[in-house]
Amino acid sequence: MISIIMPLYNAERFLNETLQSIRNQTYTNYELICVDDCSTDRTFEMLQQAMKIDGRIRLLHNNVRSGAAVSRNKGMEEAKGEYLAFLDGDDIFEEEMLEKAYQCAKENDLDIVIYEELLVSSEKIHEKKEKYRNDRFRKKLCQEPFSLYEIEPSDYVKWSTGPWNKLFKREFIKEQDIKFQSLSCCNDVYFVEMAYILAKRILFLDDARVMVYVRQHSAPSRISSNRDLLCAYSAGKKIAEAFVERQIDEKLYQYSYLRIYQMFLSEIVCSKKEEDRKRFYQYLHDSGIAGLIESGGKGFCKCFERDSHYLRNFVEQEYSTKWFDTESMLSTVLKAGESDIWKLWIQYKNIAIWGIGRYGRSLLKLIAEKNLNVCCVIDRDLEKSGTEIEKYRVYNPKDIQFENIDVVLIAIKEEDCRIKNQLSQYKLKIIDIKEYM
Repeated sequence: MISIIMPLYNAERFLNETLQSIRNQTYTNYELICVDDCSTDRTFEMLQQAMKIDGRIRLLHNNVRSGAAVSRNKGMEEAKGEYLAFLDGDDIFEEEMLEKAYQCAKENDLDIVIYEELLVSSEKIHEKKEKYRNDRFRKKLCQEPFSLYEIEPSDYVKWSTGPWNKLFKREFIKEQDIKFQSLSCCNDVYFVEMAYILAKRILFLDDARVMVYVRQHSAPSRISSNRDLLCAYSAGKKIAEAFVERQIDEKLYQYSYLRIYQMFLSEIVCSKKEEDRKRFYQYLHDSGIAGLIESGGKGFCKCFERDSHYLRNFVEQEYSTKWFDTESMLSTVLKAGESDIWKLWIQYKNIAIWGIGRYGRSLLKLIAEKNLNVCCVIDRDLEKSGTEIEKYRVYNPKDIQFENIDVVLIAIKEEDCRIKNQLSQYKLKIIDIKEYM
């Protein structure tokens, strides 16, 4: 049986839709533990009605407003299933999500099985999608169970810190005493990170379909623009402390070190308020990074001593340099390991970059640092045409003679079939940058 744990606060707007999505699951041997966190709307009453229709629903109630972490921990204490799933009351799920995940977990005796998620708007939440996966990803992460010892930090840094696209073995979570951290946001980071670090058998579901559609909205049930960036620091510090307290092998320090860096970077880049970004950065710059490294003991100190790209930047560079504007998950991955991407410059003469979003900018910065060159930079956005980035002029596709190009590197985060379709008429090699992630 699977125990689905769902913390809820003022979720009436999308709750029925989400409950129906769970009822539609092809795997039916589950209990749905709903934890109402003192909702002031009709959430509690709606759940009471749902219980009358479906006996698999269990309803818990917090006496005082406690947050998602406390609610999830409370749900875990009550859970009876062999595996745990953590879902939110405003998201939508692929009908075979539980069936495929449970089958994979049982057949391979997994501590954690991971599947695809996608952040989408309400208008597009019912559109079925698949995620891009290259052959290396499938061979390395989808075939045989593994632990972090068997993969590279550059593979690991990309994994989601959310609990909703995973199935966890309850016995494993209980034995390792892993709980959610009580924070207003980033409260799932510690739980997921510790599960990854301590798990002996992990596997990605060999299915590229998106299984969890995470709804992007600004209703009260979803934390949006009012994020406390210091929660990310608290999560990172707790992870560092856990390495010392749990006496975790120093070989694994680099894995979490990179992910903490990426978390801090994402918080700064994604924050909607310049004042919050600057305040958080200044805290990291002045004392935060030093405190974090000290908390992680010798292992984190060694990571920092070897570091020339990551957390050291927060200490050595002022906020005004805005160095983080040209950093991305792509640059973190490419810096963390020896990527085959640089072999392209040995094989081909004329390489073009398509896209100057965050991926494109960070790629061009790395190309410049390696003293390599590209023949041109392309972007479909007319407003970017004629601008310059890393000494290159940006051209619109209609102004390019593709017959003179050997390779087009598509540096765009999301899949865009229109680009490949447009380029298919030319005798050139089309490479999606995600093949190297």
